[in-house]
Amino acid sequence: MEVYRKASKEMIEEITQVMCECFGEPVWVLKFFFEERFDINNCHVCMVDNKIVSVLHVIPSKIRLVRETLNGVYIYGACTLKEHRKNGYMSKLINYTHDFYARRGYECAFLVPGKPELVKFYEKLSYINFFKLRRVELSNEEICEMCGSKDKPFSMEQTAALDSFTMEKLRMEIYGNQNAVQYTEKDIRFASRLYELFSFGGAVSTNMGYGICGSIGEGQLKVRDLTCKSSGTIQLLREIYEKFPNQKKYIIETSTSNKFFKNLGKSYFEGMIAPLSELCGGIIENVLYSLDDDTSPYLGISLE
Repeated sequence: MEVYRKASKEMIEEITQVMCECFGEPVWVLKFFFEERFDINNCHVCMVDNKIVSVLHVIPSKIRLVRETLNGVYIYGACTLKEHRKNGYMSKLINYTHDFYARRGYECAFLVPGKPELVKFYEKLSYINFFKLRRVELSNEEICEMCGSKDKPFSMEQTAALDSFTMEKLRMEIYGNQNAVQYTEKDIRFASRLYELFSFGGAVSTNMGYGICGSIGEGQLKVRDLTCKSSGTIQLLREIYEKFPNQKKYIIETSTSNKFFKNLGKSYFEGMIAPLSELCGGIIENVLYSLDDDTSPYLGISLE
């Protein structure tokens, strides 16, 4: 018999085992997640014959859409044991989770599919492609040409590194009145630590902006959620280059509304949303109706 329910503290060890098996991660990696970000009150499971077969987690979040601030839940870490897949357990667990949070006044759920082929799976659960980002790929030579000269050191101005609290304030200042997820200081600090510990990176910042950097192998550096005032973008790119100077490629991901990169790179969907209320459904439709790269909703940080 299958049961869908909120997890309890007694389940943490079994949840860890399920996630280790599903994601192929060692226990010590998940230990960081459990210590830094896990909240048993926002974890939900499917149990079959009293054993956990599917798990998902949520982070309660706020999203600014048009002139409304909506309460939403970011679904992540969704997984099902291999031998129990294709039985509909995850679909039912997600629908259960939608009902659970809708009854508590949350208006939408959003997520980032782990791989492109999962988009169709989530579409069947009322999710639609919604959030977009601009991805700009720069070679070592191109970032040098953009920021200064490869033959001599960059002329670095005096800058002040930002802590996660100041980064949150800056993010709100830049995206507060746009279509964007409004992350907390805790979210930003966790994402930065994640990249620092597991991708040989971390947050790079100036007093005008920040980017969360991490190696993705083969001499490539990914810069997630580059958030910066236009006038300070060059300085931030210089700071990133100074911290990570020997990369073959710099992959910068930022909001499509970032005017500095307007004529560079390409925009992509990254992130889907499902309405949990009629009000939210109408707002989402209006956003999609007027969608262009200057107004596209932006997710930014994702828990890769």
